[in-house]
Amino acid sequence: MSLLFEHAVEAFSPAEASLYAVTAHALETGSTDIPVRPIAEFACHHDSLHDTENEWTCIPLHGPDDATLTDEYVAYTDHAVRGPIFIVQGEDGHEPITADEFGATKLARRIRYWHSDYLPETLPAGYDAPLNNHEGPSNPIESDRLFEEFAEYVNKERNATRVANRDRVASKSARAIYTQGGAAIPSLAARGTTDGEYQFRVELDPELEAERNDDWAFFVEHEFGIYEGNEVLINSPNGDAPNEFPVAATVSRIRGLNVWLTLDWTDIDASGVIDTYLTSDREFGVSELLNPVPFDREREAIEALSEHRLSDVLAGTRPVTFSNDAAARSDTFDAELNQEQELAAKYALLADDLFCIHGPPGTGKTRTLLEIVRRAVDAGEDVLVCADSNQAVDNLVVGASTPDDVDAQSLHAYSQHGGGEFVLDRVNAARSPTQWSAHSTGASRSGRRSLQRLTVVLRRFHESLSSWSSTRPHSRRVRRRVSPCLGAAVSCSRAITDSSRRLVRPKNRRSRGTVFPCSNISMPKVVSTRGSDSSSKPSTACTAISRPSRTGGSTIERFETANG
Repeated sequence: MSLLFEHAVEAFSPAEASLYAVTAHALETGSTDIPVRPIAEFACHHDSLHDTENEWTCIPLHGPDDATLTDEYVAYTDHAVRGPIFIVQGEDGHEPITADEFGATKLARRIRYWHSDYLPETLPAGYDAPLNNHEGPSNPIESDRLFEEFAEYVNKERNATRVANRDRVASKSARAIYTQGGAAIPSLAARGTTDGEYQFRVELDPELEAERNDDWAFFVEHEFGIYEGNEVLINSPNGDAPNEFPVAATVSRIRGLNVWLTLDWTDIDASGVIDTYLTSDREFGVSELLNPVPFDREREAIEALSEHRLSDVLAGTRPVTFSNDAAARSDTFDAELNQEQELAAKYALLADDLFCIHGPPGTGKTRTLLEIVRRAVDAGEDVLVCADSNQAVDNLVVGASTPDDVDAQSLHAYSQHGGGEFVLDRVNAARSPTQWSAHSTGASRSGRRSLQRLTVVLRRFHESLSSWSSTRPHSRRVRRRVSPCLGAAVSCSRAITDSSRRLVRPKNRRSRGTVFPCSNISMPKVVSTRGSDSSSKPSTACTAISRPSRTGGSTIERFETANG
């Protein structure tokens, strides 16, 4: 609701305060109506404000014209008959006022600064929060220009990837690339041409030949990392290849072990020589030049983001705000977090749109993220947790867990395998590079190569595992989904990305808040507005800057937005 209110709650003691003694002046109509209901609802989430004797919630009053906390309060309760009412001390006892009537009074203005829409001219003494309710931009930029530079950066990445992969082929064969885990098919045999496409048959090593029992559907994609639509380089290990080799082509079709390639004739002069060579009885290799899918999806994400409400935050035309009540609706789980980690978790839960936790490696960002996830689920939110690689997702899901020892710093420890806070059901666990992660989440195969990224979706449910609920849950569910490759629609309250390297909004991903924990070496890639030099490092669009503390943590100093 308001960082000022959070500060007031910590300093306020109902036992040492008194119910406000109302005056006729205080009940006069004010200049504007105050949104008192959300303030009251936020207060109800704080046990320290609850008066068990009177069964009401105490809402402290601040000064008439400033946010200084007083020793008076108004009470609030949701009456069984009269509905939401505020209570003050009248001449003849407790005097109830309906919420709508109270919001129109001058007295309601004495709780207005507890709402994030109202900012005092000066902050109260002792208020030392590193962030404000509204954090304005430090370096705003025109929105169209920002997203043009996003797109330009993706294009430069695409071109740089082609150059790097072509340089790699100059010194490594397709087999060497495959052996080292790269996307390549070591050996293919020519099978002629069909409608301008060159057909090849994948020649397998003996150990792979016996692996699938003649079921080769999607084997090429999973084993070699080559997909339809990929740009590839055809090379020959025979030593007699024409000068144009390696030649560029696009994978037009894959059916079992048969692969059809369409050549790029742009830089080929001796087309007849190349055609004759590619249809001869020789061995060929294919290595990836470019997988266009990630770059195409980044461009689509940029286009979608340009029309999303987050675009205003990134460009600096709208401030970053902190009024989410998830922090108040949840309890602390990890009592051993240091002060900086506790602050990061708190402000991440309070953030309405975006929050970036920035700290050097080893300062506990992933541990803090785990606390944010658990508290957000405890608050009844739908949470999408994702990372930029399978390994990073596994670090969150299972950490260092083994069949005999569950890592306490993992989601696995709090799922059905541990504390039972939610149920973990990871989809496509077979693509996990971690055998224990694949095994513990029900995978039939492990260790397969994949360029796909995985996400974790925490969903709340009620009464049964198959029935989603919109009410506050007694139990929760975790579901893994492939992202962004399949483009599945996911609606969530909060998106959390670990070790962010790309700041993109996946297509069909709908969330109200986003959290990016990242280190100095893994900042989200956001195009710099200071020059167009391709070698310049992108700056962050929205980040909480931190510095190491003597205790090994990180201290939040300020919040910057719009390429600050």
